[in-house]
Amino acid sequence: MNRSKILENRDDLIEGTFIYELHELRRFNKKLYFELIDGINDYLSAEQVAGRKPDQEMLSFLSWFVMGVMNSVIAHNNANDCYVIEDFDMSSWCEDYEGKLESLLNRIVALV
Repeated sequence: MNRSKILENRDDLIEGTFIYELHELRRFNKKLYFELIDGINDYLSAEQVAGRKPDQEMLSFLSWFVMGVMNSVIAHNNANDCYVIEDFDMSSWCEDYEGKLESLLNRIVALV
């Protein structure tokens, strides 16, 4: 996944992105989630091999992405919040999704 494809997720109005589905459709599309996480990791690896660090725009997006996903999960689990993610399984979050996000966050922190 290239830089521009990753950054499309900044705009929650671009259909077909993970963030669009999460924010606008209130769906946690696991296929798009794993594609985005894997795409980000591939991008970061390519930058590292080339001897570059991600630019500020990418770093800003990455922190926004991690926080946005976490905030969505928190809101979903808050009985006082009307935001609900359709067909969201907390056991899958704990077993699969959260670990990928945490790994990405650790990688980002190591870059800075």
